[in-house]
Amino acid sequence: LVDTVQLVLHDVRFLLVFLVITMAQYAFAFYCLYRNDRDRPEVYQEFTDLWHALCSSFMFLLQMFDYNTFYQGSSMPAVAMTLFVSYSMLIAVLLLNLIIAGMAASFAQHSEDTGLRLLVFKAEICDE
Repeated sequence: LVDTVQLVLHDVRFLLVFLVITMAQYAFAFYCLYRNDRDRPEVYQEFTDLWHALCSSFMFLLQMFDYNTFYQGSSMPAVAMTLFVSYSMLIAVLLLNLIIAGMAASFAQHSEDTGLRLLVFKAEICDE
């Protein structure tokens, strides 16, 4: 099972790297969007620095967000909502489903080869 999981993660590694890079780019975009609003006391702490922006992007990935962050916390709520909707559609809907489909296909393919890999492993042990 561990070998299969390693092979599956190896197959989807580029999608995972693309996911992390895209999340970091959106976090930086939110950080830049809220840079003028940091002095206002009613602004939420989600985008005050890059670390909070990255953590907030991860929380958005899990669909844990508050609409007040975009409407009341930003001086440009239309841009904030557009950025959030594009992030949700790209990351939460498209990329995560691509990763799940890639993992399922890879797992099915490597599960079929489990018997063959077991025989090869036994042959290597006998050869020693």
